[in-house]
Amino acid sequence: MSEYEKNDVNPYAASYVGDDDSFSGGTPQHVPDYLVWAILETLFCCVPFGVIGIIYAVQANSAKGSGNYHQAVENAKKAKMYLIIGIVGWAVICVAYIVIFGIAAATNNINMN
Repeated sequence: MSEYEKNDVNPYAASYVGDDDSFSGGTPQHVPDYLVWAILETLFCCVPFGVIGIIYAVQANSAKGSGNYHQAVENAKKAKMYLIIGIVGWAVICVAYIVIFGIAAATNNINMN
């Protein structure tokens, strides 16, 4: 009996070794695709980043459907990154808008008196 037979180890099985711990081989329980969030961001926040998020979310869905879980996880991470960039960018623009018009209103109020 060989060492592999004693330990029930398949010498030909490949294991995934990567930089992150989100996928360590086998079949993951759940790979999020963020499609709903990407659609909502496209409708209500930031169209360019929302569309990019939709593209990566759909790619994550199709990769998950074809059994390529590593690619599904990578595309899901990219979709999430673009969604976060879009939401943060939208929030910064909203705050800048409020500050600029607040300053303009205060300046206009001072000039009126």
